[in-house]
Amino acid sequence: MARVQFDRSLVQLATRIPRGLHRAVKLAALADEVTVREWVADALAVYLRRCRGTNANESGPGRAPVTATKRTRGAA
Repeated sequence: MARVQFDRSLVQLATRIPRGLHRAVKLAALADEVTVREWVADALAVYLRRCRGTNANESGPGRAPVTATKRTRGAA
């Protein structure tokens, strides 16, 4: 998988996630030998490509389309 390149125009994303999910992300990043920041950036990039349908390998024939859903205020 191509790695996301970081440049000087970075922004910070602060979010709260369940402890178990954070641990799973840390373990996945460790297994991939990358930082958590790099792993999350790659995961977000892959997810957005799937939402847009621009990656033929991930939304090809026989696979359900992946769409982004807008959450309503107060939704978990």
